[in-house]
Amino acid sequence: CSVLWSPPAPRPARTRVSSLPHYTCVISLHFQVPSLPIMVKLYYFPNVCSLAPHITLLEAGAQFELVKVNVFGDHKTEQGVDYYTINPKGAVPALELDDGQIITEVTAVQQYIVEVLKPNAQLLPPVGDIKRYRVIEALSYLSEMHRTYGALFSPNEDAKKEPREKLNKSYAIIDKALSQHAFFTGDHFTIADSFLFVVNRWAYMCGFDLSGYKHVLEFQKQVEARPKVQEALAANK
Repeated sequence: CSVLWSPPAPRPARTRVSSLPHYTCVISLHFQVPSLPIMVKLYYFPNVCSLAPHITLLEAGAQFELVKVNVFGDHKTEQGVDYYTINPKGAVPALELDDGQIITEVTAVQQYIVEVLKPNAQLLPPVGDIKRYRVIEALSYLSEMHRTYGALFSPNEDAKKEPREKLNKSYAIIDKALSQHAFFTGDHFTIADSFLFVVNRWAYMCGFDLSGYKHVLEFQKQVEARPKVQEALAANK
């Protein structure tokens, strides 16, 4: 018996296919476009309560335009616009926002500046800090003094007695506060101090005697020496 052997037929060559995963690389480029500063308009009349937010705008480093209003005359702006079409109340200050909205009343304007326009200006403590509410409390108190001062501009001398007594009581409280710290509500300048500075200036205008309030007078000199206050005063001449 014989065995015949023949070699197996060669297998066809196999192509090895790589199964490596494919990756898609996406490069995302983000360009941060710097936001333009918000420009607002402050409607004012020299040396009245609109001086307070004027000082605040400068202290905060805000961009703004000043528009003078003849509030004791024809109520027109220096451009000849009827101010009643801007602020039906006819009083200053008024703050016109970049979208045309108008904010009035000194305390509201002050708070808008430091809460919305320039929240990092550190002219009003943050929400939840008791110091914040001391500042707001002071603003309300000064608004009442503002109204009391108005009576001293009356030509009727008999009508001035009660307002003077009321102001003396107010200044006794303020002088005591200023004997304890450099500014009205603490050791840092706030929007309450710009308002107090302006209110104090009315004493000289209507003949109210501040000589008995040493700390109030020291405060007045200290604030008046601030560069931004000097800038505001120069614009209010």
